[in-house]
Amino acid sequence: MLTTYLRISWRNLLKAKGYALINITGLMVAMTASALIFLWIQSELQFDRGYRKVDRIYQVYNRDVFNDEKTVWPTTPSPLAHELEASYPDIEMATRYAPLTLLLSVGDLNSNVKGALADPDFVHIFDIDLLLGSKNQLLADAGHIIISRRLATNLFGTENAVGKTIQIDHKDNFLVSTVMENLPESSQFQDIDYLIPSDYMFKPGSASADWTSNNLSTFVLLRQGAQQAEVNQKIRKVTARHLKGTLDNVANREIFLHSAHKWHLYSKIEKGEVVGGGIVAVRLFAAVAIFILVTACVNFVNLSTARGEMSAKEVGVRKVAGAAKGSLVLRFISEAVLLALIAGLLAVVVIWAVIPAFNELVGRHLQLDFTSSGFWASGLVFVLLTGLLAGSYPAFVLSSFQPAKVLKGPYRFGTAATPARKGLVVLQFAFAIVLIISTLVIRNQIDHAERRNIGFNKEHLLYAALPGKLEMHYPLLRDQLIASGAVVSATRSLGPTVSLNTRQWGVQFPGSVETDKNVEFDLFGADREFIATTGVTLVEGREIDISKYPTDSTAIMLNETAAKAMRLKTDQGQMLWSSLD
Repeated sequence: MLTTYLRISWRNLLKAKGYALINITGLMVAMTASALIFLWIQSELQFDRGYRKVDRIYQVYNRDVFNDEKTVWPTTPSPLAHELEASYPDIEMATRYAPLTLLLSVGDLNSNVKGALADPDFVHIFDIDLLLGSKNQLLADAGHIIISRRLATNLFGTENAVGKTIQIDHKDNFLVSTVMENLPESSQFQDIDYLIPSDYMFKPGSASADWTSNNLSTFVLLRQGAQQAEVNQKIRKVTARHLKGTLDNVANREIFLHSAHKWHLYSKIEKGEVVGGGIVAVRLFAAVAIFILVTACVNFVNLSTARGEMSAKEVGVRKVAGAAKGSLVLRFISEAVLLALIAGLLAVVVIWAVIPAFNELVGRHLQLDFTSSGFWASGLVFVLLTGLLAGSYPAFVLSSFQPAKVLKGPYRFGTAATPARKGLVVLQFAFAIVLIISTLVIRNQIDHAERRNIGFNKEHLLYAALPGKLEMHYPLLRDQLIASGAVVSATRSLGPTVSLNTRQWGVQFPGSVETDKNVEFDLFGADREFIATTGVTLVEGREIDISKYPTDSTAIMLNETAAKAMRLKTDQGQMLWSSLD
């Protein structure tokens, strides 16, 4: 019976080519847009969830009270990982991790490459696939480095780079002990091309390796059966105990575990809690995709019911011949599903054609896996649901025609159908208007973000790292750049203008009280000509210039917010100091 209905539906569509073309085009466009959005949503939901032990992997976060507000941050002290692994049986493994970009040199080849400092357990916690070389004592030897298959090919022209030497920053030689598989694009570590021991920069006993410095991430793997809430309670005051006597107030300092399932989509901090983030965008775009699909289905419903008079006689004849209402419903739904199937196949072709541009737009590498049975199964379900959503209402309306009325002559819908059709038209236009207004609002927000005053002049302002010996020869580099005529002015800093270098609390100043020690200040290190290079407005005084004024080695410039927080009437000539110095 179903095949008969499909043949009848196909003949009817061939007779009404204009009607079929409009419906197929509408459904195809909606399916294409919705499918692209759902592909992006799928990639978002799978991000950082492909690790084999993902259910037991957590990142350690800090929580404290500053400026009378709870604050959470994801960096931790260097000794924390060892303390957690050694003292708490519920924690099977713990590792330090700090991303960085270093200059790697092999012969005459020099390249700035993204990598990370890590402990041996990092490889085991995240089950990194090791292709060649040693699989024991990973990252245990200070002079050894693990590189990705991609980096091995780029530096040595072959994937087998074990035993080769790489020089870092033109000073330290590392021996390639292991080649690992490229880390997946669905991981936050996707750009990491090498791993070197954490002690390369966080040497035991150094200032960067004590309990007061929060400058790296700590990841842990819980043992089977361990509960996050229970472990949180046990480890809550670890850092507070070690900081007691160093900081004035550690009553509110605590640490907690943040599940790998939530790293990507739940990263927004609000009132000392991790409450959301990317998940809001996922839900928003899911609603947009559904709105687009529903709008196309409503359009299908309106067109189908509008041409109902053409189907009236067919319904009348079939009912006179003994056809039940259920079989008529199936007949019209099969036509809707056939249209949706054609639209779906065309949508696949369109998606295949536009997905490279879409990937560039969203910064992902999405693709259609035509060899996957899951792809075709989900596609079929998607088409069937679309066909049922679009065809159910017309099917029940058209199958309810009474033979005595439709066979007498031209048939007109009764007054009962009119409000429903009007409501669908209103719903269709309402969805369209909401989407258009939302698009305009988002566009205006983006324009505002691009054009608003950000406090410095970003036009023609470039930032580049100074790896290796460039840092040592910066004055010569600066002079040569200016002499070339390509650069008007240059300065150096601890990072890009919009980045946060470090934070400091416990700052004391004239008139400060005990509670002022809880106020956090963002610190930004910069060289002379910072004002001239960045276009920052100097309200009062002069900028720091150690070469001209040697005493500026202890000078500091405050922005208006800092001066207000310190209740300073003038920000010149005041003495500031930190209780942590």
